[in-house]
Amino acid sequence: VPGGPVGDIEKWSKDIVDFLKNEFGFLFYIKFDARDKKTKPVSDKLNSFSWKKPIFKGSTEKRMEINLKYNLQELKSNLSTNWRHNLRRSKKYQLKFIINDNPNIKEIYDLYTNMQKIKNLSDSVYFYSINNLLNMKKFLKNDLKFFECRNDKNQLISIRIVGIKHFKGFDILAATNS
Repeated sequence: VPGGPVGDIEKWSKDIVDFLKNEFGFLFYIKFDARDKKTKPVSDKLNSFSWKKPIFKGSTEKRMEINLKYNLQELKSNLSTNWRHNLRRSKKYQLKFIINDNPNIKEIYDLYTNMQKIKNLSDSVYFYSINNLLNMKKFLKNDLKFFECRNDKNQLISIRIVGIKHFKGFDILAATNS
């Protein structure tokens, strides 16, 4: 769920939790800016909603959101020059792009951890454990799409996991080995 400034949390109603559960299901992640210091009343209010702080902090990288109401041609026309260049370049390497409804989570995890090593990314900032990925697939299955890029040997070389809800797509994870 995209986040942002939320106002005075002490005045929140239980209705907000019910609304989020109805809109996004039982398991969701929301990042927000309370604009005030964490106080005992604020902690108590969030705890009363059974909300928990995630084990790993969300990263500060920018997230992408795309309106899926547009057709493919309209979406392509709004791509950046760099994105269009990479799309053209991918065609000459005989890459296959698929939406995998039953992805191999171990394969995704291996690709992800390999990318972390190559790019020297810290586990504390950028980290999805294999259990995080398995739970994502298990609990959010109907709202996730796994976009895979495979080479001519059918090896996974890139993955993008996208959450889709109400004609909006939210970038959740991307990893590549190149």
